[in-house]
Amino acid sequence: MELSRIHWRAMIFYNYKCGLNQSQSLEPLRLAFGDTAPSRTIVFDWFAEFRRGRVSLEDEAREGQPLSSTTQEAVAAMQALVEEDPQLTVQ
Repeated sequence: MELSRIHWRAMIFYNYKCGLNQSQSLEPLRLAFGDTAPSRTIVFDWFAEFRRGRVSLEDEAREGQPLSSTTQEAVAAMQALVEEDPQLTVQ
């Protein structure tokens, strides 16, 4: 079973709420999960977030262009353009 970011954050939040410090939180994660455990930086950063009052484990919304906007309509439109002009290139 592969753990998601939310799973890791939940474990870190639990350790934070139990009164552990960052190093005390990291040690059992590394013991239990080895190389797949979150890095020291991740644990320390999330402890800082929780100290600031953050309780959400979800990623915050960010401005900017989405990484991907592939839809069936967009794919169909691109296929039609390429079929119409095979010399067309897409960037």
